[in-house]
Amino acid sequence: YRLSQVHNPLAGGFHPKALVRTCAAGAPGSASRDLMAMIGVLAALACVPFVEASAFLSQVQSMSLLEKLEVVLGSGTREVAESRTLPLEDAMRPIFRSLPQVGGRLPWGGVRYLLHRIFAQRHGWRVAGIADDGAGFAAAGGPSEVVADAASAEAAALFERRHGGRGLTLHETAVLAATLETLVHDDVAARLRAAYGFAGVAGGDEDPERLGLAMDYYMLMYLLRVDHAEATQELLEDLQRNSRNAHVQETQRWARSVQAEVFGASAPELGGGFGRSVRAVEEVMDRYGPWQNYECEAIKADLVALEWNGTGRVRLQDFYTAAMQGNHLFSENKDYLREVGALDESEPARPMVLIPNFLLSPANCLGGTRHYSVCCLSECERLYRPLEEHLGASEAPPERILELVQRLGSSSVAAPRALPEPLRRRLIDVADHHGGLVPLHGRLFAQWMHHAFPRECPYPHRSGTTAPVRGPEWQERTGVNFMASASELQEHIDQCVAASEDDCSTSMPWVHAEELHIVVPKSPGHRQPTVASAVRLSMMVSCVAALGIALAHTALGSARKLGVAASSVPKAGLFV
Repeated sequence: YRLSQVHNPLAGGFHPKALVRTCAAGAPGSASRDLMAMIGVLAALACVPFVEASAFLSQVQSMSLLEKLEVVLGSGTREVAESRTLPLEDAMRPIFRSLPQVGGRLPWGGVRYLLHRIFAQRHGWRVAGIADDGAGFAAAGGPSEVVADAASAEAAALFERRHGGRGLTLHETAVLAATLETLVHDDVAARLRAAYGFAGVAGGDEDPERLGLAMDYYMLMYLLRVDHAEATQELLEDLQRNSRNAHVQETQRWARSVQAEVFGASAPELGGGFGRSVRAVEEVMDRYGPWQNYECEAIKADLVALEWNGTGRVRLQDFYTAAMQGNHLFSENKDYLREVGALDESEPARPMVLIPNFLLSPANCLGGTRHYSVCCLSECERLYRPLEEHLGASEAPPERILELVQRLGSSSVAAPRALPEPLRRRLIDVADHHGGLVPLHGRLFAQWMHHAFPRECPYPHRSGTTAPVRGPEWQERTGVNFMASASELQEHIDQCVAASEDDCSTSMPWVHAEELHIVVPKSPGHRQPTVASAVRLSMMVSCVAALGIALAHTALGSARKLGVAASSVPKAGLFV
C-alpha cells in the first residue's frame, strides 16, 4: 500500500528517497516486518531503470541538430539548411519507411542508400562518398567521410556523434542532406565572384549584358569542370569563343532565361547586386539536373533503336558501328565500359552494352564540382517509388509485389500487363530464398526489376566487380584513353561480327546471389548487457537472497511459537 503512495509520475516509476522515508516513518513492528520493509526498499531500487549516460547527455544537451550546426557552420548555413530540411524530410519519408531500421534509425549503409537516391531523384547528382563506388552501400564508413570533404571537421564530428554507431533518424538524415545541399551551394558564391571578375561586373552593376556574360562564364566553368581558382581571363575567353558544343551553348541560353526569371521575381529584401545573382545561380543548379535530362532521353532513344531482341542490350559491334557513323557518344573504350558496369559479358565472345547501365553511368554525367557530378535521371527510381509508398515496408509477399508491378508502366512498357510465368517464378524463388518475403532493397530484387524493365532498371553487378568513375578519372588512373580510336572501334566490330549471329542468345542472365544494401541485426530488440543492467541483476539476486533469509527467520519464529522443533522444518523448502 505504501509503495503505491510514493509513485513519482514525473520519473515514471518509484522514487527511491520517498520510498525510504515512507518505510522509515512506518509504525514500529516486529524485526521481521522491519526486515521485510528493507527488502521492499532493495527490491524497488533494483527495479528503478538506470539512465544510460548517452541518454542522459542527450537530455542535458537539448540543442537541436540544426542549432548545433549553427554553432559550427554559422547562422547563414543553418538558416538555409533549415529551410531545406522539411521538404527533404517529406521527400524521404516513403523511402525511409520502406528501409530496414533498428529503433527508427538507419545504419550508415541505409543512410548512404537513401541520400544517393534522394539526390539522384531531385537533382541528378552523383555525390562523392555517397554514390555506390562499386563496393556496395553496406561498405564500412560513416558521415565524417562525406561531410569532412565539404565542411569543417567540427561539422563532420557533429554528425559522427549523432550517428554513434546507432544510425540516424529520418530527421537527422534530412538535416544531413540539407547540410550537404547547402554546402554544395556555398561553392556557388566563390565561383560566381570569379565569373563576375572575368565578365567585368563590379559592385552594384546592373548591366544585363555583363550579368548575362557572368552567367555564361559561370556555366562554362561548371560544365567543363574548370577550377575557378585556377581559371584565367584568356582561358575562358578562348573556351567561350571556340566552344562548338551544342549542349554548352544551349545550356548557357537556358541559364540566362532562369537568371531573368529570378531577377524579375526577386523579393524586395534581396535587392539587386551580388546576392540576387547568387540566388539566380542557385536556382539554375537546382533545376539543371532535370532540365538536362532531355539529352539522356535522346541517348536512350538511339540505344533502343539498336537494341537486340528486346533485351535492353545493344551488341557491341552495333554500338561501335553507330560511333563510326558519327555518333561520338558511343565511342567509349571497351575496358572503360566494363569498369563502369555498362558491359554484359555473360557470353564473352558476344559482349553487349546494357542500355540502363550505360545511360546511368558516369560516362554520361555532365558538369558538376569536386563534390558531385550531374547525371541522367533514373527511370527505375520512378518505378520503385510507388512500390515503397504502397508497401510501406522493407519486404513483402511476392504476390503483392506482382500485383503492383503489373500496374506499373514506363516510357517503353505499357501497363497494365500480365508478367510472363518465368518472371513470376523468379520472384517466388527470391521470396523462398528469404523465407517467404522479398526484400525490396537487395541485389536479387534489383535484378528482377531489370528483367521486368530491361530498358529502365540497371543490371545490378555484384559488389567489387565494377568501379564507376568519370572517363577522365579512369584515364588518369590507367593511362589509357577512355575514348576508343577509330582503329580500335573497327577492330572490336570485326571481332564481334566474326561470332555467328545464330549463336547469339536472346535470354537475359540471372545470377542467384543476394546482397542487401542495408544490413541490420536479426533481432532489433536485442540489447547488449550494460553496466547498469549488470548492477540491476546483482541487486535483484541480493534481494531474492535477502527475501529467502527473511522468510526463513519468519518461518523459524512461527515454528517456535507453535512449539514445533526447528529441526522438523525442511531446509530445502525455505527457498522454494
